[in-house]
Amino acid sequence: MFEELDNAALVSTIAAEARASAVADARKFGAIAELERRRNTADYANWACDGWDAAAAELAAALNISHGRASGEMDLAVTLRDRLPKVAARFLAGDLTARRVWLIDQRTRLVTDTEALAAIDTAIAENLTAWGPLSEYRLTQAIDVWVDAIDPAAVRRTRESARSRDFNVGDDRQTGTVPVWGRLFPTDAALLGKRLDAMARMVCDDDPRTLSQRRADALGALAAGSVTLSCQCGRPDCSAAADDRRASSVVVHVVAEPESLQAEFDPQLRGEGPASEPMKPKNAALGFGRGILSVPPRAEIVSRGAKLGQRPRCRPTGTTALVVERNKPPPF
Repeated sequence: MFEELDNAALVSTIAAEARASAVADARKFGAIAELERRRNTADYANWACDGWDAAAAELAAALNISHGRASGEMDLAVTLRDRLPKVAARFLAGDLTARRVWLIDQRTRLVTDTEALAAIDTAIAENLTAWGPLSEYRLTQAIDVWVDAIDPAAVRRTRESARSRDFNVGDDRQTGTVPVWGRLFPTDAALLGKRLDAMARMVCDDDPRTLSQRRADALGALAAGSVTLSCQCGRPDCSAAADDRRASSVVVHVVAEPESLQAEFDPQLRGEGPASEPMKPKNAALGFGRGILSVPPRAEIVSRGAKLGQRPRCRPTGTTALVVERNKPPPF
């Protein structure tokens, strides 16, 4: 198809196709905005969900994306229609990519004054050509210059939000899992989400965990310095069963009856739905760092790389204390 083109014609084709792709994206967002408008009417007031969710459900099915992603696409579509119509016109002309439109949306989201927003929309639309091929960082800086000049309060709100970013790891020692939460830059959050999704899909089809469980485990593998997630299908010939360093990068101490370390892995830690059978606990608890690992995950932790170094100690209860140590954590 392209073999007969000379270099100049090939480059021109690339540029033309890129512009056509931008125009197609702009038309798609225009159609999404119209779908949102049609669903956001009194005709659907008695539906079980509101008009926004109804439109998001239809869009998710049409584009084969998640409901949350569909809602995000609708949000950008409505922004282009109602908040940044002049930027939307440049988008429809093929002068902007969807990625750059998203960046403009993010940098102007905190502008609430109608007149200020209209002035910023005009300034950005008129200066796009003069800015030239800016990097994403330079583009956000250029947008911030106009926002700061026209509506300084919006820039202050953006900076205050950025300064509040953090990431926290909880300290719940009772349930066997620990909550984590925080606020990241949108770019960092997108990178993290894409990385976790990619790692969660590295396993084979026989892995018993749900996608959400694999994403959670992938975060642990990232913390251990790995960029892969080990498959848990149990097949010795699985090509995705390589060590993801989650088990070999921590030091674990166990106080237990010696025979309790031979327990089989609890299959109810994986899969869909709630656990259906009660556990038969044994006298054991694992600790690493500040956290305590409850009985159910014990067998997996031991089986996936624990180096047992037994040092018996007398206990008033007649039990034996065993210290289980693993390799040291990665140096970061």
